[in-house]
Amino acid sequence: MKRLLLASLLTTLLAACHKSNDNSGSPIATSSDAKLIFSMINTQWNGTLKPLLTKKVQTYTNQAFDSAGIKMIVNGSYSTTSFTGSSGSTYSSTADMTITFQQYKSNGITLNGTMRFYETHSTRTDCGTAGCATASHMSISYKTADTTAASAVAINYSNTGGKTLSDNIVLTSSREYSTFAVTMKNKQGQKFSFSY
Repeated sequence: MKRLLLASLLTTLLAACHKSNDNSGSPIATSSDAKLIFSMINTQWNGTLKPLLTKKVQTYTNQAFDSAGIKMIVNGSYSTTSFTGSSGSTYSSTADMTITFQQYKSNGITLNGTMRFYETHSTRTDCGTAGCATASHMSISYKTADTTAASAVAINYSNTGGKTLSDNIVLTSSREYSTFAVTMKNKQGQKFSFSY
């Protein structure tokens, strides 16, 4: 009788573990995993969020979005400035958005939590007797509210190849020219630093 009860208990536990693994996915355990998640966040900003939020100069105050998986609350602004004079011109644009994701789902990734997205571009043209010269600068950053575990963003990722990831991340990243410098921590406190 004891053997039967033990066998039944083991079967139940194994089934429960299997179900939990199927639902939760694997934690971020390697730099490759971290780069993959960062690339998905970068893609969301450039492919979905920035085009949606920078259609016109605007300030967002607790603006809710809920459409086709895009569930979020946005605070921040998009602004532009320009000046043209006899000796040249300047133009700049700045997007500074704090986004609280609420079961945001797009292209295999689900996000829950708050992140700040900041992007600025500036162009200056100076003209003189020898002609005109143009210089440009850009700065981009994505980060969680701070570097504490309480500010972590929950992520779930899956692709058609069967790869699944599930973790809570703390993120800081910045880009001045062509490359991001990224630091990401997972739920266990493991840190991944890389260029992207």
